[in-house]
Amino acid sequence: MRTTRTTTILMAALLVWGCGGVIKAGEDADDDTTTPPDTMTGDTDTDPADDPADDPATDPLPDTSEDPPPDTVPDPTTDPVPDTAPDPTTDPLPDGSCPLVQIPFEAEDMDHDDGFAEEASSRPYIGTFLESRTDGGGVASWEIDVPCADNWYLWGLVWWSSLYEDSFYWTWDTWPESWVWDVYQQGCAPSASSDWYWDQLSLRTETGSCGDPEEDPAVLPLSAGSHTFFLFGRESGTAVAEFILTNDPAYVPPDPG
Repeated sequence: MRTTRTTTILMAALLVWGCGGVIKAGEDADDDTTTPPDTMTGDTDTDPADDPADDPATDPLPDTSEDPPPDTVPDPTTDPVPDTAPDPTTDPLPDGSCPLVQIPFEAEDMDHDDGFAEEASSRPYIGTFLESRTDGGGVASWEIDVPCADNWYLWGLVWWSSLYEDSFYWTWDTWPESWVWDVYQQGCAPSASSDWYWDQLSLRTETGSCGDPEEDPAVLPLSAGSHTFFLFGRESGTAVAEFILTNDPAYVPPDPG
């Protein structure tokens, strides 16, 4: 019996030594206090899991409540609208040149003194016109915004009454310097019937001839910005209903009918 018990104790001691443990007197062999914590593999029942990726169900969102939302939709009441369509009367071309435009204005809208009178035509398409009342008197003016620097030309829808009633004085921006505009120049109106028609502004001095002006049409090298056109009475009975300012030398207004 003694031999058997001794053998059993010896075998137990060898087993403990082989597992790296030491049994001391009074200790329970089942209390394994020398085993290191489980650091190699996690226990999903007891160990907290690492959070390698944001979990929208558990992670708090960043505080962006103080930041205004991005303006992804234009607000027409607050956001300026981009100028996507060029305006031929205000926008120069990309190369800096001037677009070809026509800028009309009514003679009746001109500021004028008593040397000119507003009259109504019996022809609906003419409407109200401006007529010179005196020889060598009266002034009418019109301020116009020129979109860009270029050579400009002025057309007038005019009426002449006779060989001695067919001209104005005119100038741009400054006066009393002015030039003569003979509104009928084909032979200085020897026998043609009076009528409304379009005529380009011409330039001649007093020493020139009505049939041979210095410039016909008059070339107006106007800069961009505001300019004032002045029309002066030279011969009574000469009338104008409408003007068209253009930088297109090939432009011709439609027949008034």
